Amino acid sequence: MGPRPLAPPPKVPLLAVAGAVAVADLYFPQPLLAAVARGLEVPERTAGLIAPAAQFGYALGILLLVPLADTARLRRLTSVLPALTCAALLVAAAAPGVVTLSLATLALSTTTVLPQILTPVAAVLADPGRRGRVVGLVGLGLTLGSTLSRTVSGAVTDATGTWRTAYVVAAAATAALLCVLPRRLPERLGAPGERGGGSYARLLAGLPRLLAAHRELRVSALLGACVFAAFSVFWAVLAFHLASPPLGYGPGAAGLFGILTLPAALLSAGRPGPSPGRGCTRRTAGRPRCSRQGRGSPSAASSRWWPGCGRRSRLASPSSRGRLG
Repeated sequence: MGPRPLAPPPKVPLLAVAGAVAVADLYFPQPLLAAVARGLEVPERTAGLIAPAAQFGYALGILLLVPLADTARLRRLTSVLPALTCAALLVAAAAPGVVTLSLATLALSTTTVLPQILTPVAAVLADPGRRGRVVGLVGLGLTLGSTLSRTVSGAVTDATGTWRTAYVVAAAATAALLCVLPRRLPERLGAPGERGGGSYARLLAGLPRLLAAHRELRVSALLGACVFAAFSVFWAVLAFHLASPPLGYGPGAAGLFGILTLPAALLSAGRPGPSPGRGCTRRTAGRPRCSRQGRGSPSAASSRWWPGCGRRSRLASPSSRGRLG
C-alpha cells in the first residue's frame, strides 16, 4: 500500500480566515454580558463571572493544549479542537442558567487555541523569503476576528432580540471551519514517519525550564499579561456601563467600540516582522537566546516550533515546508 498523498498547501487567506473565525469565538460574547444578565435574570455581578471564565479557559488551553501540536497529528488536532468548540457554543446557546453558561464558556475558551497553532504552522509552511509577510497576514486575520466579532455579535443580538443567536452563528461559523481547514493541512509538520521529540508530559515539564532560561520570554510574558489584563477589564465592564442609566444602550452599541479599536489594531498587525527564523540572533555562552517572536504560546516558545531557537527545529525541516499561495 503506497504512502498517503499529502494535502495541497493551504492558501494564506484560508489560514487568516481560520484564525479570524477561531479567535472570534473568544471575544464575541464580551458585548453581550448585559443582555445575558437580563435574559437569565441574574445580577450584573453574577453575569460578569462569564468574563473571567473565558480568560481562565483560554490560559488553560494555551498551557495544556497548544503543546499537543508538537506531538499530535495536525489534521486530527485541527479537527478535534473546532468540534469541541462548536459543541460548547451550542451548549452555551441553550444554557438555562449562568452556571451552565459559565462552564460552557470555560470549555469553549479552553479549546479556542487554534490561532496559537496556525500562526507557527503558517511560518513553517511559508517560503523563507515570505515568512514575515505570511505571519503578518495571519496576524491581520486574528486582529480582524477579535475586533469585528464584537461588532457582529452585538448587531446580531440587537437584530434578533436574544444573545443566544450570536452563539448559534458562532457555532455555524466554527462548523464551517471544521469542514474546510483540516483537509488542507499536512498530516504532520515534519518528515514522513517522523515523530515528536518527546512525550506530552515531557513537553509540559519543559515549560518552566524555558521560562527560567530565557529572560526575553519572561519579559514578554509579563508585558503580555499586563496588556491583556487592561484589555479584558475594559471589555468586561463596557457592556454593563453602556446599558446602565442614563445611557441605556444595547449590545449593538457596545459592539461598535470594536470598530473604534480597528485602526490602531490594523496599524500594529499590518507591519510584518522579521522571519521567525531570525528570532535567536544573540548568543550567550554559545547558546541561543530566544526573542519575543513566539510570545503568547508556550508551544511557540518551544525550540521545536520556532526555527533557529535552540536545537534544529523539526518543523523547519525542508520536508515540512510547503508553498503558501
